[in-house]
Amino acid sequence: MLLLSNPCRVRRFYENAMQPERLKSSVPISKAIRLSSRTYTNSSMNLESTGTTGSAASVWDREASCYDAARQADPVYRSCIHLVVREIPKGTALCLDAGCGTGLSTLALSARCGTIVAVDYSLGSLQILKSKGLRNVMAVQADLRALPFKESVFGGCVCANTLQHFTPDGSQHRAIAELERVTRQNGVISVSVHHYSKSKRKDGWVKEGKPGQAGIDYIFRFTHDDLLTLLPGSPIRGVGYYKLLTIPFFGARLQNVLATLLGRIAALTGHGHMLIAVLSRRRPRAQKGSAVRR
Repeated sequence: MLLLSNPCRVRRFYENAMQPERLKSSVPISKAIRLSSRTYTNSSMNLESTGTTGSAASVWDREASCYDAARQADPVYRSCIHLVVREIPKGTALCLDAGCGTGLSTLALSARCGTIVAVDYSLGSLQILKSKGLRNVMAVQADLRALPFKESVFGGCVCANTLQHFTPDGSQHRAIAELERVTRQNGVISVSVHHYSKSKRKDGWVKEGKPGQAGIDYIFRFTHDDLLTLLPGSPIRGVGYYKLLTIPFFGARLQNVLATLLGRIAALTGHGHMLIAVLSRRRPRAQKGSAVRR
């Protein structure tokens, strides 16, 4: 389902970037709200298949109405969103927000990019995003492992706090392969995931399974090596430091500074609430002796 606002922009995007055969239906945003009870079906994904592919869409439909409130009040979460979004160069014409949820990362991207295509499988979350009235955003309900876009469409891609809700037995890799497929050469893919940090291990948090947070059905917390296996060669930073919040006034303000200066060391030593990896889709270098076209 394609949730749309500006008809002219939508028509150009649909003609130039979409793979219609991967999209079950497309409707104007005014009609999409009336279709909110309609079951989303996609041949590549069973949205209720908890335990086989990861978290179910219905979980995030239920969480949608209250999702923003708790996270907007959390300086660590806000810092993580800021850090993953700022990897996308300002002025990027077309950016993908993969696993956008209710649009916390989308809101930040809307100030940096010309047009954002926000994708999630939770229609309830997309409805919350739509209510924010971001004029340069188009929302698409789809499976990240089978994105309904042509190859090399987007100049940048953000996937914030989403991959931990896919299982590691292939779903995570398929999602990353799709992000790479739809991102242009020389584009940037910025990914954040929950970190299975030393402090979480000490406190008895599970690495994989049902987390302690009420209502959430599945999570996979990444180590540095887990994320490096998924995104080989990418620089990885550990970000988000709750212990800093014990320092009055400065604790929240130091989050971004320390993540920038010490994030890579933090990731290697098992610190930081989240991990951020950045993959640059650079063009392969020409081999010696190869012909050069002029």
